[in-house]
Amino acid sequence: RKTPIILMTPPPLNREAWAKFKGIDNRSNERHLAYGAVVKQVAQKYECSVLDVWKLLEGDSSPGVYGKYLTDGLHLNEMGNRKLYDGLMELIRKDFPDLAPQQDGSQQGIPLEGKLWEELC
Repeated sequence: RKTPIILMTPPPLNREAWAKFKGIDNRSNERHLAYGAVVKQVAQKYECSVLDVWKLLEGDSSPGVYGKYLTDGLHLNEMGNRKLYDGLMELIRKDFPDLAPQQDGSQQGIPLEGKLWEELC
């Protein structure tokens, strides 16, 4: 069995918020998009799954839309991390169902409840 590998593209950038936070304007969405394109090429070449964080966080919209997922213009806040988690779990259920948490009596996946630590030792 192949080891599952999941690559992620960079998130969108709220350039104005990042420059204000950092005091320097040293990043761009163009660079994030270019990097994301390379991530997708690598994923295709090596047959890896890819989570398109740019798309997931609505990077093609305005900073007012995707900015709600960012703390400082670049790093994810709680809402952004929840959205990332949901996207990652969806990808795992689709591409690696045997590694997803079991749902409602299904025998496929990882049980949500296991033995207590003291039962394992």
